[in-house]
Amino acid sequence: MHTQTDTLTQIRQHLTKKSADELVDLLMDLLQQIDEATRRRFWEQVAPSDLATADLRYPSPESFLADVGTFVAAAAIGEYYDEEAAEYFGDDPVDRDYHVQRGYIDEYDIAYHIGMSKLKGLLGAAGSYYESGRFDVAADAYEQLLGLLLPDQGYDMFGVDNPLSELGFNDRQLVERLFVALRQASATEPERFAPRALAFLESRSEGWQDLSQYLIQSCQAEGAQEPVAALQRHLEEKVAELDSSPAPKGEWPVAPLPLRLLIRLIRALDGPGAAVELCVRFRFRYPDLYMPLLEGCTAQEAWTELLRFGAAALALPSRPRAYRYPHGDQLPNLAPGVVRNRMAWAQQQLGDLPAAFAQRRVVFEESAEFEDYLAALELAQQLGESAAQEYTIGVIAHLGQKAGQRSLLCRVYLYASDYESAFGVVENLSGYGALDELKLVAKAHLLTALHGQSVDGEYVPQVRTDLDGKAAYNEYARFLRDHLHTPDLTPPQRALYIQRAEHLYRAILETHVAAGSKRYDTAAYYCALLAEIAVHAGHVDEFVAWYEDLLARHSRKRSLRGILDAKTQPVLCRTAQDS
Repeated sequence: MHTQTDTLTQIRQHLTKKSADELVDLLMDLLQQIDEATRRRFWEQVAPSDLATADLRYPSPESFLADVGTFVAAAAIGEYYDEEAAEYFGDDPVDRDYHVQRGYIDEYDIAYHIGMSKLKGLLGAAGSYYESGRFDVAADAYEQLLGLLLPDQGYDMFGVDNPLSELGFNDRQLVERLFVALRQASATEPERFAPRALAFLESRSEGWQDLSQYLIQSCQAEGAQEPVAALQRHLEEKVAELDSSPAPKGEWPVAPLPLRLLIRLIRALDGPGAAVELCVRFRFRYPDLYMPLLEGCTAQEAWTELLRFGAAALALPSRPRAYRYPHGDQLPNLAPGVVRNRMAWAQQQLGDLPAAFAQRRVVFEESAEFEDYLAALELAQQLGESAAQEYTIGVIAHLGQKAGQRSLLCRVYLYASDYESAFGVVENLSGYGALDELKLVAKAHLLTALHGQSVDGEYVPQVRTDLDGKAAYNEYARFLRDHLHTPDLTPPQRALYIQRAEHLYRAILETHVAAGSKRYDTAAYYCALLAEIAVHAGHVDEFVAWYEDLLARHSRKRSLRGILDAKTQPVLCRTAQDS
């Protein structure tokens, strides 16, 4: 058996017979085969600080850029398209693993894709030039490679939907690197930066979300340095040409990229109020400029001007439904509700509360969102208690006529601490279409009944603790956490609220049981929750009687008892042990 020392000795003896050129060739072959992290570690030990790791693979930067150009040209005509990859990556990612397991499609290893492997190597080499300060080379490479990878084009060229993501690259970081490299490469000639950056945006940014914002952030990070000033001058020259250009055609013309970019750059560097004059100048041509104009008036506290411009914005024709911005970037939303809210704020600052309330009321009528109801109610309360009561009564009457607004009606009732009316809305409801309202009112009653009390167990305390985690994405949890009033209850009232919560949770459980075996686990959760509620309220016998009746009514569903018992019996057993 050879020891490690013997092996190293044989390798050394073999290498001593090689010439210097042969050793270099062997080393280059080795570096091509090892992973990027290992290659970088080796490079940091032996390479000069101003040399890129890519220089180990390419004789010169010109050779590297030529390789990039050859690759881009070949990829653009589909030479790297892989049908096997297309079959795999064309599937819905959610279903892909399932289809692989069932044998409908074969597992695909991206490392065997020739084009993707080449792309990964080129992007890695561009990154090494960037990190070593060779920004001119990095900028040229990123321009070509990122320009190739337009959204929705990866599948046509490689058979892969999102090549950058599949290779583990962050597209935002790469785009930011491009703009930084362009700026640094133009340090001695600042006037070169703006045309190149703008050319990339105008010709290659369709669909890239926030691409213009990456450029703005790159400029903002540099403050008032010359490349930023050069970009602003270049944009101002482009915008000046619009004054003499023909009026744009169409119902809702989009502001050209240089104008939108200049507005965003000025706002980023000098604040929202800095671009007001520019927005006023072009607002008739490009309606979307009204929103940054309103934001600028807000920043300047120019309330009268804001109301004038807001009224003009509301008088605009409706935006076409298929309306879409080119270049992926968007100016602030010009939805009527957003405009009215800004106008309401301006009217508040001017002391015209009735007008502000009228605006907020219209916003709520159009949106049917609880937060908009609260904003209108707050202004109504400032007008007087009678105005607030009249408004709430009117809202309840209006919502009561619309079955699709039950959850909103329940929240209006609960916010007013009218638990009885909220329960009346959902008392006789059932089925999946009513689950949101049932859970909302059930939780509200349970949380109020348990307010100020210490509760043991696994499921009931979770009703409280889950609100914080769910509030970020669930409007009902957010309401229960932020807006539910929990008054102190007398013992009879507490018992009534528990009884109502149990009634609603039983309806929810029955809905999941009726939905079939796939929903039995969810039904078991609610069964265990009901068991803990019964333990806390001291009527376990009543729960057991109801539970046995439930199982008897669904006796043909053989798996149901086992699934329900698995969660419910431990709760009942703990109760028996404690007693």
